[in-house]
Amino acid sequence: MKKQSSAFVGVSLLQTSIIIVLFVIGMIEAIKGAGFGLLIYGAVGFTLALQIVILFFAFVFKKTGNSGKIGTLLIIFLFLMLAATIISLSYTICFTQGANIKPNGQQVFGIVSSILTWTLAVPYLVCTIIFSIKSK
Repeated sequence: MKKQSSAFVGVSLLQTSIIIVLFVIGMIEAIKGAGFGLLIYGAVGFTLALQIVILFFAFVFKKTGNSGKIGTLLIIFLFLMLAATIISLSYTICFTQGANIKPNGQQVFGIVSSILTWTLAVPYLVCTIIFSIKSK
């Protein structure tokens, strides 16, 4: 595996796993009615996803041998995961800025945003694992 690709894969696997764990915990907390953890998880998840996007375009995109179906799927799921973390970040912004959302609405928004984020992070994690196997 190329040095640049291995640097991307290692960081990407670690950060995507952190995103999944954080948002599964956030989903459980939101279901129980405590959405305060999601405030931090939304900001952290967005930051980690943005770092993965930057790493992808710095180390992997347009490099030889990294194109094809798996490269296309990697890009698609990467941007879907980034979009989901933006939705979770919007939950953080709405919650901290006192948006005109009732408490039940905030709970539902927290549950939906956390489920959306971790369910879109899982296919990206799988694509990253397949990418690391194929790029050896």
